[in-house]
Amino acid sequence: EYESQRNKQVELCLSEVSRSDLFIGILGERYGNVPKGTSLPEEPEYEWVKTYPSGRSITELEAVQFLNGSHDPTAESRAFFYLREPDFLGSVPEAWKKDFAAESEEAAQC
Repeated sequence: EYESQRNKQVELCLSEVSRSDLFIGILGERYGNVPKGTSLPEEPEYEWVKTYPSGRSITELEAVQFLNGSHDPTAESRAFFYLREPDFLGSVPEAWKKDFAAESEEAAQC
């Protein structure tokens, strides 16, 4: 049941991105939730997922869905990405750092 819910989460996220006119990605040190596998409806906007490498975060899948899934050549001009400076963590109080830092070295490398 848990995997089924996670699979629905991926479908819901990609569906919402497909309906969006803009994409705003705000990224920090955490890579994000990586689904174990995906099973999406047989829709043209999800075709790319079949050949995309596994082990990618939902956040990455959302960005790719917006940029490539719709096959809209104007998508790139409507996507905005904001990246947090790595030294930002130095200003975060110790009690809150776990909320902003990568979960593991592996998560930070993705």
